[in-house]
Amino acid sequence: MTQAEQAPQARVQTVIDARLDSVIAHLPEYPNKLRAIEAGIQGISADIRDMGLQPSDYVLGGIVGDVAPATFTAEAAMGGQFERQFADLADKLTLDPEGFTYAQMQREERNILIGYKHEGRFMTRYDVSARGTPESRDIIRNEMQAIGLATDNADEVWMTDGGMGALTRTFRALGNHIRRTEEREPVILSQSVCFRMATNAASDNGLRVQYAMTSDQPHQELSEEVIDRYLAQGQPVPDMMLLTPADNPTARSSDPHNLERVIRRAQGLNPGMVFVFDMAYMSMIPRDKAQAIMKVISDTGADRQAVFAVSESKHYASPGSRIGATVIKRQGLHLPDGTGPDGQPRTKSLGDIFQFDTIRNYPGFSAVNDVRFQALHRVIPPESFDRFAALLRQRQEALLEVLRDLDPNGLYFAGLDDVRVPGYGDGGDATETQDNPLYLYLRLRPGVSVLDVVARKLHIFGVPGSVFGDNDDHIRISLGVVSTDEILKRSPATQQRWIRRMTA
Repeated sequence: MTQAEQAPQARVQTVIDARLDSVIAHLPEYPNKLRAIEAGIQGISADIRDMGLQPSDYVLGGIVGDVAPATFTAEAAMGGQFERQFADLADKLTLDPEGFTYAQMQREERNILIGYKHEGRFMTRYDVSARGTPESRDIIRNEMQAIGLATDNADEVWMTDGGMGALTRTFRALGNHIRRTEEREPVILSQSVCFRMATNAASDNGLRVQYAMTSDQPHQELSEEVIDRYLAQGQPVPDMMLLTPADNPTARSSDPHNLERVIRRAQGLNPGMVFVFDMAYMSMIPRDKAQAIMKVISDTGADRQAVFAVSESKHYASPGSRIGATVIKRQGLHLPDGTGPDGQPRTKSLGDIFQFDTIRNYPGFSAVNDVRFQALHRVIPPESFDRFAALLRQRQEALLEVLRDLDPNGLYFAGLDDVRVPGYGDGGDATETQDNPLYLYLRLRPGVSVLDVVARKLHIFGVPGSVFGDNDDHIRISLGVVSTDEILKRSPATQQRWIRRMTA
């Protein structure tokens, strides 16, 4: 490296060190550490840009689990040789106001509203049941049917403001019901390694969150043994259990056999157990794996005692759309509902509990979002979702190869050779398949800090496992905000191998 090349490198390192010192010093003060780290990365990028340099040449920042439209612009896709084959997604999934798909969507929104007008349905008198239109609920119903969640009709679906909106409303409805009718604090059990915004939403809505420690498990996954260990500590039997069949942060989906044991153990502990399934990433994992998971949920009968929180924002690569849904089978579990006029105990179904809370407290799903969701469903072809997942898996594999090149002696990362991305490599019994394509969740060597070591030395940013309830020997990196070309620039040797593959 020449002196001219060393000068900006030294200046960039100074900027990174100064910003990291500030982030690390103030991290304990932030209620959401993930956002604090993201703010630090944005500051680093701004400082590098002020030097007249391109931040992507020096910093690889994959933090927030959203998809940045900037990574899908036609210019970026066509300008990058490794994502050129996905250039169509720039128009299909980012909803660029200047793009063809956006214009299509606007026409379809107009057609939908005209159709409603001709039927005598006016959106100014929208949805008195606060559910969303039957058309939107049928879309959700059909999507869930495709992976094995059978419902009787659209009345078993409620549209919500994103997947977190579905979870938050679920926690509030169930918590309110149990406190009102049984006058006690309901308990929800979660694995310790989880997306903490979900459990924050549970505790902030009156549930007592209990964690079963899973950091020492091979895949940080809840197991029958972990539940028994939790109970042996004298912890309460839960009323509810939060399960994430396709996980954030670990990027892994549930092992069907293990999931079956967990569900049956929970049912044995509490026949009235309510399962809350966070389904945000189920549309992104391989279809056969999703169907195997849903078959377990159905075969155990857990689907009849469950609330399914569905997110469409990852499905459509458009987090700002805030489209989600809750699915509850009406002919399922009933919870105690006080005493009737005759003095006999009453019960109420999960669906009725949710609908009661919806009518009592919730104004309804946005008419604008509802119509847009229908329009998106019409104009975006299903194969675009498969291509989007393939693009993210390409980024996963690229980052894995880059890290293996940057850390050939395993000084920073542990077990990189065991990690497998669907569609790449041979796999095997010991392989850690990461089939949620939006993330990589990797082990670090003991004592290696995500910010103090990986970010300072490699200029690759991720989130420490401790943010998600794991130990510090893990890092989660988001692939939604960095392109394959940006990733491969980190290792010229890996980049050349990929070029040779493309031209072979």
